[in-house]
Amino acid sequence: MKVVQLILLAVLFMFEPQVMAQPSQTGAVGEVVFSIGRTQARMGTAETVGIKPGDQVFVNQTLSTSQGGHLHLRMSDGAFLSLRPDSVVTITQYWVDVAVPSNNQIRLDVHKGSVRSVTGAAGQANKAGFRLNTPVAAIGIRGTDFTVFTDNQLSSVSVREGGVVVSPFTSACSRTALGACAGVQSVMLSAYNQQMVAEVVQQHASIIAKDEAQVVPDTINPAHPAEDKSLSNVQESSQNTGGDAVVKPSDTAGKSNGSTVVSSTTTKGTGATESASGGVPTSASTSKEAAVNTGSVAKTVTTTNGSTFTLMSSASTNSNSDAAVSVAPLTPITADVGPKASVTSELASRIIAENETGYTLKQIDTIANATVTPPTNTTPPAVDVKPTVPAATPEAQVFYWGRWNTYAENAEQAILRDQVKNKQIFTNNSVHVLATTQKTQGVMPSPVLPATGNMEFVMDKGEAVVMVAEKVRAAEISNPKLAINFDTSRFNTSLDVNSTALTDTAHLNAEGTLSRSSGLLASSVVGSNMNVSGALSSTGSQAGYVFEQPATGISGATSWQAQP
Repeated sequence: MKVVQLILLAVLFMFEPQVMAQPSQTGAVGEVVFSIGRTQARMGTAETVGIKPGDQVFVNQTLSTSQGGHLHLRMSDGAFLSLRPDSVVTITQYWVDVAVPSNNQIRLDVHKGSVRSVTGAAGQANKAGFRLNTPVAAIGIRGTDFTVFTDNQLSSVSVREGGVVVSPFTSACSRTALGACAGVQSVMLSAYNQQMVAEVVQQHASIIAKDEAQVVPDTINPAHPAEDKSLSNVQESSQNTGGDAVVKPSDTAGKSNGSTVVSSTTTKGTGATESASGGVPTSASTSKEAAVNTGSVAKTVTTTNGSTFTLMSSASTNSNSDAAVSVAPLTPITADVGPKASVTSELASRIIAENETGYTLKQIDTIANATVTPPTNTTPPAVDVKPTVPAATPEAQVFYWGRWNTYAENAEQAILRDQVKNKQIFTNNSVHVLATTQKTQGVMPSPVLPATGNMEFVMDKGEAVVMVAEKVRAAEISNPKLAINFDTSRFNTSLDVNSTALTDTAHLNAEGTLSRSSGLLASSVVGSNMNVSGALSSTGSQAGYVFEQPATGISGATSWQAQP
């Protein structure tokens, strides 16, 4: 099961992986805040067994835990790192430049085991400068709290907050680069996908349901009971001190072009650090907008936690189809902007949102007006058996979608408050988010589905856009088809996309798996030229999915009704 949600390279991250010259750095880049069991630090020929709280850590130092060992670190920028049992991590780069955040460079190499990483101020300020590598995968971030398990053959990633882009190493994804890797082999996993993990195996990345995954990081190697307490202490300490960088008054090294970096004097060959003060490193605050995983920092107050997010209509009009726009109708764009046509439906959801620099698990109530324009030519694929739709009476609308705030352009998409409706987002792509009325406490319900047979669906709503130079352009969907085979628990879908931003009609298709335990749909790499992530409703009578084709910049969202 594979879901690649990745025009994000141009949209969410807006950068390509970059190979940057690594500055010379000898000072401490963090300290141990918790240690239990057998732990070890190695740098060059120097080796320390039995790391204890207060010990400092350095660039090029390799930290390890044995069975039963746990190690928690507070990094210089307020980041948190947890090594769980039988894990090995090298701090390959950790350059924090307070004056010029775009110079921040962080690279961590996880050789084996399970590691939880919570982004600090440096990673928040320059996501393009952060990379976590495993033996088989490159992981880029977007304001993130995630856990990775890896060995030499497989890496698995789960996300608590924010999002990650996970890629196998290829000629286009270098191990020495920083930032997220672009390309069709990359996948995005966000905190909305709590029932999913990102997995890389045999040079293929995919999004897969936890109940079907080979490995789930927090299950195979659970956190120590003190892990969340350690994180809380680190975040509190970072808030009190600013959390941007550890700076020692006695330091003379580490000053470059007026920038402040982590530095101290290191005794050669020992990894021991001498400090004039002899105390624990303190922090200097320089950026109020650098979040340290304590919640989002809002630029526009539109939600209860100060985050910006927009849920909007599934169709609208705009005056110029050639202009960069944020809302794409299913019907051609005209010069006249008239009243909304077709059905207007309410969209209200408790969603997870953050500002433009990243998002966190903060629930908010939102509602927006959605305009529905049925597409043309909805001929479904031929099937042999049509199982009866389980619902005895028509099921109320289950799936709704909206857009990231960045791509909302007019008042029709403004958020309206509603304290009664309660829908939750469960998946997303670079432009769209998909919400459902049936997700409860972050979990999709176990659906009641036909045991056998094929079911055809007709798209009742949908929109598509094309990303060009970090702007979305209008597109149209035609010939949508979706069929599910309950005998094999697989689906196939296809649709065509037209846009002035495309040289020709794009014919998109995907096939993938249906999780019977959750109803989740995820496309496979084999047999697909677009990436699909969605779900069936609890009765199997409705479906919804977001789709994306990174190579062309196409992104969209759809909802479907089962044919009687």
